[in-house]
Parts: sequence; C-alpha cells; structure tokens
Amino acid sequence: ADPATGFSVYPGNTNTLVIGTRRYAEVLRESGGVMPEFVNPKYANSEKTKFKAPTRLECMMEDYPKLLRSEDSVGWASFDRWASFSPCKNSLVEAKAKAE
Repeated sequence: ADPATGFSVYPGNTNTLVIGTRRYAEVLRESGGVMPEFVNPKYANSEKTKFKAPTRLECMMEDYPKLLRSEDSVGWASFDRWASFSPCKNSLVEAKAKAE
C-alpha cells in the first residue's frame, strides 16, 4: 500500500472496460481470440485441502492490454467509492464472519 494514502499503488477496478471496437476486432484476429489463462481455486479450509467449488480456467480482463501494441493507448480512471457500484461477492455466512 502507498504509505501516504493507504491505498494500493495498483488500483483495482469495477470490471468495466471501454474498448475501441475496431482495434478490439483486430486484436482478436491477431491473437486468434486467445487470452492468457490461469487457475484460481477457491478453498473451503485454511489447509487448502478442500475446494469450495470446482476450479476452472479464468482470464482477467486486465490482461487484454498485454495483447496490444506499444503504440496503442491504455489508461484508467479512479473514482471515489461513493460513486461506484460494489456488489458483495460473499455468502451471508462469510460476510458475517468477516464483519465480526
């Protein structure tokens, strides 16, 4: 975290992208539609011996710029928390435990 603000120096996102569709189509043709993938298991216990749900391959939308050329423009915007929609991704049991 940034010691001056307490926030990450690499801000998160609200899973919203603004993409030029013409360039996006070119990137899809160039890459064959292939995005970098990873496995992100969700464990049910601290020993990491039991899965919450089946694990699947995922890709991050933040990886799209890695497919762009150096001359392509990439940027980001940061908004105050009150101006964003922040859905809860926890179950009721997990949310209660985190609040306690």
